[in-house]
Amino acid sequence: MASNMIRKSAFKDNDYIEAKVLSSYESSSRSNISINIIPTVLYRYLKWIGLIEHSRENTLNRIIIFAFKIILIFVIVDNWIIYQSQTYNAIMKSLTAYVSSYIFSVAAWYGMHMKRKQLETLLHTLQELSLHQDQRKGNFIVLVLLSMPIFFSVFITLTVTESNSKFYSYGYDLRNPWAQIANVSIKAFLYRFVFPTLTNIIALLYCIVCMHCSTLVRQLHEEILMHPIETFVTSKRVEIMRQKARIEKVLSCVEDNFSLPSFFVIVANLVICASMLSIYIDLDSWVNHRVYLYVEWSLYVINSFGGLMITLWIASELPIQEQKLKEEFYAKARMKMLFAEIPEEPGIEKWLFDKPDFVFTGWNILSYRRSTVFAVVGTLITYTVIVVK
Repeated sequence: MASNMIRKSAFKDNDYIEAKVLSSYESSSRSNISINIIPTVLYRYLKWIGLIEHSRENTLNRIIIFAFKIILIFVIVDNWIIYQSQTYNAIMKSLTAYVSSYIFSVAAWYGMHMKRKQLETLLHTLQELSLHQDQRKGNFIVLVLLSMPIFFSVFITLTVTESNSKFYSYGYDLRNPWAQIANVSIKAFLYRFVFPTLTNIIALLYCIVCMHCSTLVRQLHEEILMHPIETFVTSKRVEIMRQKARIEKVLSCVEDNFSLPSFFVIVANLVICASMLSIYIDLDSWVNHRVYLYVEWSLYVINSFGGLMITLWIASELPIQEQKLKEEFYAKARMKMLFAEIPEEPGIEKWLFDKPDFVFTGWNILSYRRSTVFAVVGTLITYTVIVVK
């Protein structure tokens, strides 16, 4: 009977937790409290690109969002025209992957844009759980990522050649050198503003949220670890189950918000890595390119491969922390039962252990586990070699 009462109480607590989380979502969307769990510069940038609902309350922000959408459309259309204007068949496979990376980048942004209300309420909910971000370090990383379009634009403009200029002008020859420089620099900036900058920002936000989620589970694990066995009674275990239920609600919201965008970000980075790798594998085409192009492509590979590995590695930390929590909970509950004068009914624990570890996914296609990192690298190399050869 006591067990039934505990179960009823736990069900009521779960309903209460769910209602509280949902109500906090609704109330936070109407509030103006500051966000401390992500870098300030990142939060402002999310407003400017239309991923935060509050940004629409300001006329200037609406203009900036509209201009940003125009840039996205321009980059997609312009890359498609450039792709159609190319006649050099040796690079068409690589160019196809290159152009598709922009499409996947815009798709990732659109997936988050459609859930901008849920994103903001999720950030407020994480903030209510007393999670904080190192603002100085975070802002520095964001500024470095946002400076990438300028860096690439300057690098490409300084190394502009006749063939490079024709690439950005659909194969036409611009006689005026200043027109060449303006055309190349502006387009290079806008292209890199979409990829890799946009995908890097989305990946950074996702990594920050994943780290906060892992922190929540780790804090609960540490609470169990530090709790004495003598007082690890049924009421304490029920309290832990309540906290775990609230964390699971947050995890579900993170998965709902980032599952599709994170998948497109990973695919965009994968196709760029495949595109650049195919060029290096095809040794016959090396003589057709200048050294500075290989420097530029190397920077692309470093950015895409690094972002891919970091995203998968951080997102895969959650199931590891979940497993540690379950093991510690089981160990404490077992020790309490074995050394108690009157053993308690071991019925509550199965609610925790019967449920599999929570794993973030990419559109329910790619599970973010540590083993996924090696699988992705192997797939990238294998299929790139097959396509090239």
